[in-house]
Amino acid sequence: MSVLSPEQTERHAVPLVRKLATAEWFTSRISSTSLHAPVYAKASQSSKNELRRSFAGLAADDTPMVRRAAAKHLGVRIGLGSCFLFDTY
Repeated sequence: MSVLSPEQTERHAVPLVRKLATAEWFTSRISSTSLHAPVYAKASQSSKNELRRSFAGLAADDTPMVRRAAAKHLGVRIGLGSCFLFDTY
């Protein structure tokens, strides 16, 4: 995701993460957890708000595997210096 411009991120990456995060199959939702942080870094403010809500939903998902993946990638994001889940809404 680091090679994408902010415009490309808004046009392609944000919709991809949105689609994966709301998919019926848990495997797609698991995949979206790893994409939230890199997409968040280049997203617009309105998209960042949407990504925070989406990630919070994944962290509270009914499927334990999705929650585990969200917890795993939340730790990676905290290690980078800023936890996007806890930014102000």
